[in-house]
Amino acid sequence: MDKKAFYAGDTAPFYAIFGFVVVALFILFIYILGSFTVNTAEIPEGLEEYVLSKRFTSSCFNYHNGARTIPHTIDIRNFNQASLDSCYAVEEDSDQPAFSLTLEYKDKKETLNTKNWKGALEKRMPDIPVRVFYNNQLIEATLILDLQNA
Repeated sequence: MDKKAFYAGDTAPFYAIFGFVVVALFILFIYILGSFTVNTAEIPEGLEEYVLSKRFTSSCFNYHNGARTIPHTIDIRNFNQASLDSCYAVEEDSDQPAFSLTLEYKDKKETLNTKNWKGALEKRMPDIPVRVFYNNQLIEATLILDLQNA
């Protein structure tokens, strides 16, 4: 009987230290795992504006060749305020991102503004190279997007 009591008393410090180390490692693991999951859930800065800007080059003013729509090709006849208003419908007092679109082609410059554009530039997005269907030919052009409320 003395031998059994001696054995249990001898291993008790080992189990206490082992338990402390296991709990500390578990807490450290949870902390590290938590920091990874926070970073994966973050939305990159400017993503919303990028997605909204793709609307202008992929659907609003596109050139249609028969039944086929050609992305990143703007039909100059569709580059007007009515097309912009139907494609990006916002109210004048909306806090949605506001855009000013400037199309530069053949020494010409045309600018359209969304309804909630207030006139002061907050952020300029990188220029977007596009093609313009103008006088029955495709020419290279640049679409400049200015932002507010971003």
